[in-house]
Amino acid sequence: MLALTAIAVGAQNKKQIIWNNVLTGYSVVPREYLNVTKVTMADDRTEVSLSFSFKGQKPQIGFSQNTFLVNGDKKKAYKVKSATVIELGKPYNVTSDTLDLVFTFEPVPADAKMLTFFDKDFGFVIQNIHNSDFVPEGITNTYWRNNATGDWLIGIAKKHLIFDSKIWDIESRTEEKGGYTIKTTDGKTVKIGKLKKGVRTIAIDGRKPVACSPIVTNYLPDYPKKDNRNGFVDTNFANGDSVTIVGWLKDMPPHEWKQGKEFKIAYNDIFTRTQESFYTKMDSLGRFTLKFPLLNTSMIYLDWKRTNIAAVVEPGKTYFFLNDFENAQKLFMGDDVRVQNEFAAAKNHFTMSYLNEDDFEASESGAMAYKQKVDSLTTHRLAELLEYVLQHPNISQRYIDLMTCDFKSRQAEALMQFRYRTRTLPQEYVDYVTKELFGRKYMLGSDYTYFMRYFFEYQNDKHNDRSVPAMFKFLKEKGITFTDKENKLIEEFPEKLKNVTEKIDAAKTDDEKRALANTFNSSEHVTVIESLLKKHNEQLSVLGYRNILAVIDSVCGGDKVLRDICITQLIYNDEIINLKKSLTQSLLAFIDKEIQLPSAKKFLMAENEKFRAFEQNGSNLPVFKSADNVANMSDGEQILRRIIEPYKGKIILIDVWGTWCMPCKMALKNSQEEFEALKDYDIQYLYFANKSPEQSWKNVINEYNVTGDNVAHYNLPADQQSAVENFLKVHSYPSYRLIDADGNIIDMDVDARDFEATKQILDKLKK
Repeated sequence: MLALTAIAVGAQNKKQIIWNNVLTGYSVVPREYLNVTKVTMADDRTEVSLSFSFKGQKPQIGFSQNTFLVNGDKKKAYKVKSATVIELGKPYNVTSDTLDLVFTFEPVPADAKMLTFFDKDFGFVIQNIHNSDFVPEGITNTYWRNNATGDWLIGIAKKHLIFDSKIWDIESRTEEKGGYTIKTTDGKTVKIGKLKKGVRTIAIDGRKPVACSPIVTNYLPDYPKKDNRNGFVDTNFANGDSVTIVGWLKDMPPHEWKQGKEFKIAYNDIFTRTQESFYTKMDSLGRFTLKFPLLNTSMIYLDWKRTNIAAVVEPGKTYFFLNDFENAQKLFMGDDVRVQNEFAAAKNHFTMSYLNEDDFEASESGAMAYKQKVDSLTTHRLAELLEYVLQHPNISQRYIDLMTCDFKSRQAEALMQFRYRTRTLPQEYVDYVTKELFGRKYMLGSDYTYFMRYFFEYQNDKHNDRSVPAMFKFLKEKGITFTDKENKLIEEFPEKLKNVTEKIDAAKTDDEKRALANTFNSSEHVTVIESLLKKHNEQLSVLGYRNILAVIDSVCGGDKVLRDICITQLIYNDEIINLKKSLTQSLLAFIDKEIQLPSAKKFLMAENEKFRAFEQNGSNLPVFKSADNVANMSDGEQILRRIIEPYKGKIILIDVWGTWCMPCKMALKNSQEEFEALKDYDIQYLYFANKSPEQSWKNVINEYNVTGDNVAHYNLPADQQSAVENFLKVHSYPSYRLIDADGNIIDMDVDARDFEATKQILDKLKK
């Protein structure tokens, strides 16, 4: 009886300490894929629960028997004993979207406050595991917020202070009765009071002391009071504004440094509708200052690959951004950074899943089914936002407005993306997008520039009649006259085109289709009409914009700034991006008349000047090769063999592209990076342009600097280019082919955009 009693008492004395609200520092696996959900410390063991989330392809994972927990206070390691689901030391094939594991370690002392999980063999690490009620006893590597305002007031590193949106060097630090006096090399003094009930008073540079609490969460906690302000700075996209980001990527691990020593800011440019980037050098500690131009309040991405942080920024303001890798803390400091901190803290709380428009039928009924799904997803996101607001009653109104705008912009972008699935969208569909989702109020949304692109591409296709009859009707309205023969050919052309199209559609083989197309393209109707259109290209350059102006005016509702932005986007996309040449005099006159926004005009004139300079000064580069040595040849193989003769003994990488092909141009934009990646191989690069106007061809090569001693560009006549492509079996663009040092075409799929895969093929050729 006494023995049983003793056993029972012993069992009652066994205590467990459980961390249910776990926070972590740096992890090699991003937070959206891995969370520590629970830590249990008992007398005989310590358990750590991990929850993995997998997206897309399921990986193979594993943990070795050399996995440890380290007590952050004592710096002592405790070895793993077992794990659920997996077997230590053996690979495990993941089969589901989630995986929950519990690791059991040797018992860690119950007074441990900070743990680190690491696998010595595989380098897996999760630093600074702690419960949410953790309060640091010292001040080194801590961050403190003003309890009255809720703002981040000061950061204290071993040798530096952060306050007033600057980093200060520490000259001296003294401790007395749990309080501290810190002096900077700039003569600033910070007095920090003793820790009482988790609070310290902090006085910066003689200012009134304020009560502060440590920031132990990964992001700034909720603010203590509601902020009901509405709206953001609106400059009407005026020239001359900028934003300054001061910051510190603190305690970056080596593999993060390998991504580069520059800090990068990126945002979607309102005129180009593409992502623009700005860089600045970081010092050896990861500190930086970056000032960059910004026309209006925008969403930016702060060195996204390393921080995974986006923020809305307003022109004329300065922001301090901290990314502490060791503690996995991301904080903003500044005069007005509440929305930035709220946005960072809440970014993983909402459903950001997307629909695949390819899953829906390419028809009007399919479009309406897709719309219903997109609308349902948006409604769900807005419901999540409402739930989040109820859980965080002090969340600012500007944050609510920003998130609503962002969700609506994603809805707009998703809906208009369906235009690529069907030529005609239901009018009800288009009316909804136009009336409910078009306007300046949604332009802050992260996907809105893409929506505008898709929207006007659709409207342009629908309203911009560039058929042969329409173009000649326009020219005649301009007072241009044609001969009787020319008028006859113009009148007959639509019927001729219809007939050959029907024959091509009915043809059974590609060769038959190609022969019909070649015959038609060489006919008198085509050659005369192409000659006339080329002759009057100057006048025709404004036809499309005249047709689309009525649509722009109707959707912009009198907003002249938005109207000018829309026109500028169209001209940039159609003329600068697609044609890659300077603007015609007719277009310049059109711009001067129709666009009043100074920043828009300045942007278009700068782009025009760039290509004008290419055309005047940059057309004689040695990379532009003459095709005279194949002038009388028609066989594709013979043409190619003649061209590659001078490069015998070298590996040749052929790139078939076109100025009209956006993926081709995006690849060419990275050509210098490609040359650098493949510099260890003796390669001759040959570029063959498909259906590319001479001036546009040269401008693209100049703009993207696709040049080098081992680079040559050919723009063959259309029939010769077609013959070479037929021989190389080119069916898509860009297309790449490899020829070995003996002149043999390598029967391997190569994509020069994938540097590592290309290296593997080249390594095989060297053996």
